Amino acid sequence: MAPGWQPTLEADVDVTAYLLGADRATIAALPRLSLAESALHAPLAFSGVSAYETLAEQAAALLEHLVNNHPLPDGLALSVVRP
Repeated sequence: MAPGWQPTLEADVDVTAYLLGADRATIAALPRLSLAESALHAPLAFSGVSAYETLAEQAAALLEHLVNNHPLPDGLALSVVRP
């Protein structure tokens, strides 16, 4: 089984702010950010045991949950996060 990989909400906020060219505090204050945190836990099963064997499968599960949970504004509406 592949080594464990668990992204954090803080890392997700940092990456999102960087990619959008937005302020980190603005991203952290988005109302549906808890949905991103939920998605970040998707690659894990109960008791911290990986639900997916490979890193690629873990990344795919994370991406699927981020898309389905839709924690960012529609279409990454930059007007919401950029001045």
